[in-house]
Amino acid sequence: MEREPVNAIFLDLRMPGMDGLEVLRRVRARKHAPAVAILTAHASATNTIEAMRLGAFDHLIKPIGREDVERVLRQMLASATARTAIGVSE
Repeated sequence: MEREPVNAIFLDLRMPGMDGLEVLRRVRARKHAPAVAILTAHASATNTIEAMRLGAFDHLIKPIGREDVERVLRQMLASATARTAIGVSE
């Protein structure tokens, strides 16, 4: 994101070191933040609510089918295109 523009991110909730919610928090704090979909095999209402509160575009539960990935990616890219077209910055 420092070197190249990013329009969409798929982010795992559980990662070594920094967890996905902290990464989401940092990504969404950036100017012109891309859409972020959270992926998890360990869904809970708490994690879902927190991810959405932090600005996640969607919260997907693993295993995730190809069709779901394609659908969410299309939606995230369409959202990025719409924000750019109307001049909305985050």
